[in-house]
Amino acid sequence: MAIFVLSVGGSTVVPNGKVNAIFLKSLKALVARRAVSGDRFVMIIGGGGTCRVYNDGLRRAMHPTKTELDWLGIYTTHLNAQLVRLIFGKLAHPTLANDNKAFDLKSWKAPVVLGGGHKPGGSTDTNMILFARKFRVKEVINISNVDYLYTKDPRKFKDAKKIEQISWKDYRQMIGKKREPGMNIPFDPVASRLAHASKIRVMMVGSDIKNLECYFSGKSFKGSVIS
Repeated sequence: MAIFVLSVGGSTVVPNGKVNAIFLKSLKALVARRAVSGDRFVMIIGGGGTCRVYNDGLRRAMHPTKTELDWLGIYTTHLNAQLVRLIFGKLAHPTLANDNKAFDLKSWKAPVVLGGGHKPGGSTDTNMILFARKFRVKEVINISNVDYLYTKDPRKFKDAKKIEQISWKDYRQMIGKKREPGMNIPFDPVASRLAHASKIRVMMVGSDIKNLECYFSGKSFKGSVIS
């Protein structure tokens, strides 16, 4: 039995405004297979493109504060998390667990607990690290729409280079210290600082289910490691 803590990017759940039903059904099947052995999963779902579309619309309609943008982004993560919860059905805890401090371990019966963002100033990446600390998990997995960490966005730059391993110190220098609501980077500065201080490793992988199964089984997998 193991507890796996994951962050699932919103752009993996709802890419280009369309629900990725094939990926979510395959993820459900993988979790169901692992649950037979007693494995449990904490999945924090991001807002992705939905968050950015709503934040952009709010900016065009008014001059929102960072807190207002954060709250709107948080609500999109809850929407995405509810979508995943409904698809997972009986495999999922009946309510979202967005606040790690408020989540009652005694109530955790189903194999999967789903959540989204919790409060302004953080992100779903941050929330994942907080849950990892709660369960004393020293390795977490970040599922996104790219298979590795790159020096640049590989979808925009042909000269982007794959990074298979990087230290927290080097990664944090690469992304900078400033966090903005809805920012689109592999792992945000606040979560990175927290993971670095807590000595938590982040495994960054794409959405290939067979590759995820390799990771959960302790086999060789494709992805990047920040440690």
